Amino acid sequence: SALAALTNLQSIGLGHTVMGDDSATALSLALTTLTNLQSIDFCQTSLGPQGAAALSSALTVMTKLRSIDVSNNVFMGDAGVTALSSALVALTNLRSIYYGKNQIGDVGLAALLPALAHITTLRHLFLDENDLEGVGGTVLSLGLTALTNLKSIDISNNDLGPEGVTALSSALAALTNLQSIGLGHTVMGDDSATALSLALTTLTNLQSIDFCQTSLGPQGAAALSSALTVMTKLRSIDVSNNVFMGDAGVTALSSALVALTNLRSIYYGKNQIGDVGLAALLPALAHITTLRHLFLDENDLEGVGGTVLSLGLTALTNLKSIDISNNDLGPEGVTALSSALAALT
Repeated sequence: SALAALTNLQSIGLGHTVMGDDSATALSLALTTLTNLQSIDFCQTSLGPQGAAALSSALTVMTKLRSIDVSNNVFMGDAGVTALSSALVALTNLRSIYYGKNQIGDVGLAALLPALAHITTLRHLFLDENDLEGVGGTVLSLGLTALTNLKSIDISNNDLGPEGVTALSSALAALTNLQSIGLGHTVMGDDSATALSLALTTLTNLQSIDFCQTSLGPQGAAALSSALTVMTKLRSIDVSNNVFMGDAGVTALSSALVALTNLRSIYYGKNQIGDVGLAALLPALAHITTLRHLFLDENDLEGVGGTVLSLGLTALTNLKSIDISNNDLGPEGVTALSSALAALT
């Protein structure tokens, strides 16, 4: 009741507050007076389908809303997101939607996407850590076509599989304003990675890509390498935790890195990179003098790798962090590295 009187409110943060459906219903009734709201945060509030339905009624009057965060409400599921979807149609000023970790499946996604078609202003869409499967990739590909202003999309940690990723590829190709793509922890494999990489060649505004733990192998890495050459604005690339990539994969990627002179962060950990792959990578890194963060942890580097790395680090004078933990460099490799590290002041 107190909040209802604060009619000039533009932002409410109630995240990480256990409210459940009953208090969410009472709160939503109060929110109907707050027509100036631009941002609401109900992240991790134990919101369920009943609370989501109540919130949906309140949302219809919040036509100035620019950001809604109802992520981390694992009880919401398809029923909750379906209840919210009808209200989204009225929110034509929305810029950001945070729906991650809500146990949304393909049914909930199918209800959400027609509503999104009305929100052509949308810039950021987070659907990470849900229950989307292969069909979800197809559904999502159809729904994204209207979101031509989208700058970031995160669908990592879903079970889209190769089928879903392949279906998504053509839709992503049309989103030429994208700056960030999150597909980490999604099994795609080389074939769908190849289809996706072809689509990525149109996304020249990308600044960040996350392909962490995507079962990327040498073939997929080679395809991605071709796409990377046009991403001259890229600042961060994460292809870590792809244990099939190995020396062949990192060698394939290295030729593209030469063009990425704006890169700040490279995540190559846990890729079974050995001394051969490292030797291919480091000449490319010499062109990226802007690099701030280099992660090569949990690979197969040995003593020779320490020597090779020491030679390659000399150009990276702007480096702020380096992680080469969990390698078998040994005393020889660490000793070789010492003088190079001393120069990175």
